[in-house]
Amino acid sequence: MERTKRKIGSGWIIPPLFVFFVGAMLTSVVSHAVDGSTHTTVMIVGFSLDAIAVIWAVVRWMRANNANG
Repeated sequence: MERTKRKIGSGWIIPPLFVFFVGAMLTSVVSHAVDGSTHTTVMIVGFSLDAIAVIWAVVRWMRANNANG
């Protein structure tokens, strides 16, 4: 079965961008409201979400370019 090419707009960035902003909110806002080991946990989760979002965005960007090309 042949895959059909589809036009991919700029919407590919929205889901990873949302995840990145959630991670940024955890590291910048929520981390100031907690202390101790909870602070460390919140920072780890926030940075992990940021890393996942960046990898996800790169993969989606590469797939979008391959689908158009």
